[in-house]
Amino acid sequence: MKKNFKILITTILLLFIFVVPKNTTNMNVSAAKEPTISTKEDFFKALSKQIYDRTLNKKYNLEGYIQDWVVNGNYYEEYFYHYDSENPFQSGCYLRNYLSEIRGNYWLSGNEFVGEVSIRISFPYPKATMDRHFEMMSELAESLKGKNDYETVLNVHDYLIENFDYDYRVTSKNYTDIDGFKDGLMVCDGYAMATYYLCNKAGVETRLILGIANNDTVENHAWNVVKINGKWYNMDVTWDDKGGNDKSYDYFLKSDADFPGHIRSNNYNSSNFGIEISKTSYTTTSYKKYILWILVFLIAYICIRTIIKNKSKARPVISVVDKNQCRVGTMREDDFEKWLNENHNNSTTA
Repeated sequence: MKKNFKILITTILLLFIFVVPKNTTNMNVSAAKEPTISTKEDFFKALSKQIYDRTLNKKYNLEGYIQDWVVNGNYYEEYFYHYDSENPFQSGCYLRNYLSEIRGNYWLSGNEFVGEVSIRISFPYPKATMDRHFEMMSELAESLKGKNDYETVLNVHDYLIENFDYDYRVTSKNYTDIDGFKDGLMVCDGYAMATYYLCNKAGVETRLILGIANNDTVENHAWNVVKINGKWYNMDVTWDDKGGNDKSYDYFLKSDADFPGHIRSNNYNSSNFGIEISKTSYTTTSYKKYILWILVFLIAYICIRTIIKNKSKARPVISVVDKNQCRVGTMREDDFEKWLNENHNNSTTA
């Protein structure tokens, strides 16, 4: 009995040592292993997903040139200009203002980077707050959809101006749309972020642009470009907001030539901007209206010419009086000839 018991215990120990630990180790390695990232775009997409999901800390395996690029912190500023056309809501240009701090930790073996970096992010808002904001913005975007892209963009432009004012406070300014929607005040970043989210959510391709405002003073500024009927146009909702419900369209769907005071950052070069602004500003007057006015003009011209022509062909009217200079009446020339043959001795003409 003792011998059988010892055999049983020995078998269990062998199973525990050689089988259980081996399977457990494999599971942990598989779960902990992150995909290897070798390009800037892949790193930005991974970082955007971490921010969008509000993941505080995440490890990334890097290889190639981006190892030094990430370790040296070069990615941080470039991320501000990142745009993902497949998923605009996970783009750095939009998510950058939802960060309080982003910090990268990496490991060295001697003096060599081991290829793994840990990105830790601090967020200014709780996850529940951001979730509610995105849900509200999605519902608002749906309500602002128009019959076409132009009408949708116009609805977004007018809604923001009618419901929000520029934040002129010296301190504690609202730099995000989430803060702006709380108390109705925000600076250019908030306007541009709200325009970006609402237009894209409503189906109109929109970009968020960073640069310099060169108006009365030179300062950092943010605005948008939107795509309508296959062409890109500039739009600055901030500068069109004159306060209260007073709005203008001076910076609504404009070409670069008609969009003074805006200088895009040098980061928007041909390789990462990828769009060409329309050479002419958008106009709501369609060619159909032009054709209609031309037809109306032609019809009026033909009618007037016909009236003038008929008048020129009309026989003159003759005033008839008798020999005592008493007025008999007026008649057309052909009728007068007939009448004269009957009364030639009694009448004359004036």
